[in-house]
Amino acid sequence: MEVIRRRRDVRLRGDPDSIHDLRVATRRLQEALDIFAPCLPGSARQRLARRSRRIRRQLGGVRNVDVTGRLLERIAGRFDARSRRALAALRAELAAEAATLRRASSGGGALRVPGIRKRSRAVLAARRAVSAPALLQRGRAVAATHLKALARTRPRALTGRPRPLHRVRIALKHYRYALEILEAGGMAGVRPAIAIARLLQERLGDLHDLDVLIERVRAAPGLRARAAVLRRLRGIRRILAASAVSAVGDFDPASERRRLDAAFAEGG
Repeated sequence: MEVIRRRRDVRLRGDPDSIHDLRVATRRLQEALDIFAPCLPGSARQRLARRSRRIRRQLGGVRNVDVTGRLLERIAGRFDARSRRALAALRAELAAEAATLRRASSGGGALRVPGIRKRSRAVLAARRAVSAPALLQRGRAVAATHLKALARTRPRALTGRPRPLHRVRIALKHYRYALEILEAGGMAGVRPAIAIARLLQERLGDLHDLDVLIERVRAAPGLRARAAVLRRLRGIRRILAASAVSAVGDFDPASERRRLDAAFAEGG
C-alpha cells in the first residue's frame, strides 16, 4: 500500500518532500475507502480512515512551515535589499520552528508517525465481493458528488478571497484523487479531466501558499520592513489571484460532468 511505503520514507528521512507525499497518499487512501465502501466493512474502514486523517493532521504543522520557508526562498529575489534582509530573518525563524516541530515529533531520530499497517490488513481481510459494475457506479457517484461541491464553492471563489478559493482547492483535491483511483482501475477516459483538475489545483496551491505567507508576515509585528514586505507580497498576490480566478472561471462543473459521463459511457 502506498501509505505504508510513504510512511516508511517519512520515518527514514522526514524531509519536506516525503512528508508531502505521505499526506497526499492519505488523501488518496480516504478517497479509495469511499469509492470501495460497498466491499469494505464499515467499522474497519472507519478506523482506517480515522488513522489516515490523524497521520495527515499530525504532519500538517511541519508541512506548513516547510512550504512557507521554501516559498520565501523562491521569491526573495523580487524584493529590495532591506526587505530581503527581513525575509532572511523570517526564513531563519521558520527553519528553527521546523526543527523544533521535528524534535517534538521524533523518537530515536525519526519522525513519529502513527502506524497504519494493522488497520490496513484488517480492512483487506474483511473485504466482501462486489461486482465491478457496482463499484464503477459507486466511483461515478463519488466523483459526481465532488463536482457538485465544486459547483457550490466556485461562485464565491470568483471574488478572489482566500477562504472561498481554499474551499475550491479542497473540493478539487477530492475530485482529482477520486478520478485518479478510477483511472488506476482502468477508466482511461478520465485522464483529460485529471489533467484539467491537476493544473487548476497547482495554481490554487501556489496562491494558497502565498496567502499563508502573507498571514505569517501580518502576524509578525516585530519584523523589519514589514509594511514594505506586505505591500510587495500583496502585489504578487494580485497577479496570482487574477490568474487563479480566471482558471476557476474557466472550470465549468457542468462541462466536466458531461466529460465524466462520456468517460464512464466509454469505459462501461
